[in-house]
Amino acid sequence: MKARFTLYLYLLTALCLPAVAQVTRYWVGTSVYQNNFHAAADLADWSLIENNGTGSWTMTDHGSAVLRVDNVAGAYAVRLFGVNGSAVRLLPLDRVNGVVEFQVLALTGGDQRFFLQAQEFNASGVYITEQNILPSSATPGYYSVNMSAITWNPATTQVRFMIAAANYSGQQGTVEFNYFNYSNTIKSWSNASNWSATSGGPGGASVPGASDHAMFNGASGTHGLCFLAAPVTVNNLTISGYAGTIDLRGYSLTVNGAASLGSGNITVTGGGTSLTLNTTGTTTFNGTVFQVGITGTTGRLFLHGSTFYGDVNLIRTSFLSDDSNGGNVFYGAATFTNTGSGRLRMASTTGDVFYGPVSLVRTSGTLQFAYVGTTTLHGNLSTNTNHASSLTSGAGGGSIAFSGTNAQTISYTPGSAAPTFSRLIVNKSANTLTLAAPVTISTAATFTAGVVETTGSNPLIFDGWATTAGASNASYVDGPVRKVLGLLEGFTFPIGDGGLYRPAGISAILGGTYTAQYFKAAQAYGSNKVAGLATVSQCEYWNIDRNAGLEASLTLTWQSATCSSSNYITNISALRVAHWNGSQWEIMPLELGSPAGNAAAGTVSTLSIASFSPFTLGSTSPANPLPVTWEDFRGVTDNGKAVLEWTTASEKNNAFFEVQRSASGKEFTAIGIVPGHGTTTEKQAYTFTDPELLMEPMYYRLRQVDYDGNEDYSDVIRVRIPSEVDRQPLRLYPNPATAPVVYLNKRTSVVVTNMLGRTMYTAAEVQQIDTSGWPAGVYHVTDAFGQHAALVVP
Repeated sequence: MKARFTLYLYLLTALCLPAVAQVTRYWVGTSVYQNNFHAAADLADWSLIENNGTGSWTMTDHGSAVLRVDNVAGAYAVRLFGVNGSAVRLLPLDRVNGVVEFQVLALTGGDQRFFLQAQEFNASGVYITEQNILPSSATPGYYSVNMSAITWNPATTQVRFMIAAANYSGQQGTVEFNYFNYSNTIKSWSNASNWSATSGGPGGASVPGASDHAMFNGASGTHGLCFLAAPVTVNNLTISGYAGTIDLRGYSLTVNGAASLGSGNITVTGGGTSLTLNTTGTTTFNGTVFQVGITGTTGRLFLHGSTFYGDVNLIRTSFLSDDSNGGNVFYGAATFTNTGSGRLRMASTTGDVFYGPVSLVRTSGTLQFAYVGTTTLHGNLSTNTNHASSLTSGAGGGSIAFSGTNAQTISYTPGSAAPTFSRLIVNKSANTLTLAAPVTISTAATFTAGVVETTGSNPLIFDGWATTAGASNASYVDGPVRKVLGLLEGFTFPIGDGGLYRPAGISAILGGTYTAQYFKAAQAYGSNKVAGLATVSQCEYWNIDRNAGLEASLTLTWQSATCSSSNYITNISALRVAHWNGSQWEIMPLELGSPAGNAAAGTVSTLSIASFSPFTLGSTSPANPLPVTWEDFRGVTDNGKAVLEWTTASEKNNAFFEVQRSASGKEFTAIGIVPGHGTTTEKQAYTFTDPELLMEPMYYRLRQVDYDGNEDYSDVIRVRIPSEVDRQPLRLYPNPATAPVVYLNKRTSVVVTNMLGRTMYTAAEVQQIDTSGWPAGVYHVTDAFGQHAALVVP
């Protein structure tokens, strides 16, 4: 079993440390040869050795610390660049402790690759052979090659390293190297020759012990490898500007005082999977790069511009206030816990970036996340606190942005306080952000791209005077949104469904709390309406509920494309807000100056009303909304024939229906015409028989055509010869519907009517029915094969 190697940092605050005779020891372990691209002059040590193929490569100084290999022309080519070029600077080979390190920043232009080669020479400088010691790669990153892992010619005592750049695509491009380093001396921590009493001074000082301060400060020649050959204990550890590797090699490094880890590129390796802190002192990450995970407890915690490739799980215990600058990047899962009575503030200067899931836990003190700037999350966020005001986000003006292409979730520990964001940004190029917690916005939410999914128990809540901006068809809330209105405050709910942003507005003189949700679906309440209301929309509706407060004014919106008809709105002046009062649709009082807009888009508003949910668009003229208001479309088989039946609630300028058939459900062919009823507000029933099912199953749809040539399409239904399962009695559960979703015992098409015989719901090939928002009552459910069942909605 692979052993776990743990780095224990025992950090004590200065007030708790006993008086000791501490000395500082500086790491000065050097390499036989080292060439970091830290200045343009370093490039003189590198030159072109070979130039194979038909392309042309050049080597240029790109900035002051990067070697760039440019492919400036054409076809396949491999180019080798070596240390001191044709001068052949040979390096004595250390098979045990020798390490080659380099970093590739970027590859651009087609299929560019790189690999590392070595030419072997004997003691007299005679060439023996060459080999690739790093396979071909096209992935930027940090690379470290141990000499002990390579099979060398036994006669080899010297080596020359070469960087190879290969162009496999024939496109112009570049490969950028950040540094190249060969460490060939004994780089053990326990070797006194690697330590100096002065920065950059001569080696030979004593190895730092349990009461000493070990300093890695990046002095000249100290950017290579340092490895442990035995367990090590020091008092303090500082890493500042060190661009090398500390390799634990399976041993523990214990720090009894303070640890300042940063201002450089430190990679902790050696078989261990995590670095463990166990301290009451201070831990500072300042420009540090960790390739492993970090876990454990520390008194104080500071995170300044560091990069963490592994998981991070840190518990902070101090009574003091710790403000981290931010600018950190976390690639793994990140958990931060504050158990001390002091403050842990993150991103006090600039935002952080998290690619993995983030967990925030507060049991004492305060935890302030994303304090200023924009902190970007590409994964999930969870919170756990017993006091909401003690775990805050964006308290200093900061924002939390959910970004990327992954599906993301905001959740919280049940029983803890729900999370509050000062500013939320939704900017997702793919997938959704789902709320598994009721999330409150105290200042603003900005919708740029991506949909937020909410539920009745986990809504998005806008506190008093919190605002929203940017919502569109590309970004909105699909589900309930709650708003706490202040006195005289108005608000536009950023709601939508099915790829459509369909906001609703509300205003209340005395304030209150209201919840809104939009449904791109036929309402399930029927077409019964008061005198003077000619039609109501059958393709969309809003649930707007009053949680607290008195009267409020509402505003509904329309878009011409909502119901797949160019004639959805034709008479703006006749539009009204229609409200279902439990038995019929009624007209809400119209606000002065409303409706407003044109046939493409607009708004219709009410005066203050005291009755709420549900609402839809209504019209005092049969011209609005929809040229044909569909009620249902279904098909059954009868002795090898397909019998199609459909009804409409109202029609305007309806010339005819064209019946279309398809074997695939994708490409349809017309098989018949059924005349329409022109303009009518009465319910109409139609039937059509396909005399022969060519094959089963068969798909059907209706193309409805107006006198002026405008057209609309019905849903697609499937008709097939019933099986034994289809002939089984229809059963529903739970029944009565104690939960919103009711399940069927088979997959089939259904039509649901109320006790008055009005069609309330239709669906093709389903095995469940969502009764959310249905009025209490008994409903009649019929499947595609004539089986019936009664459904009770309490």
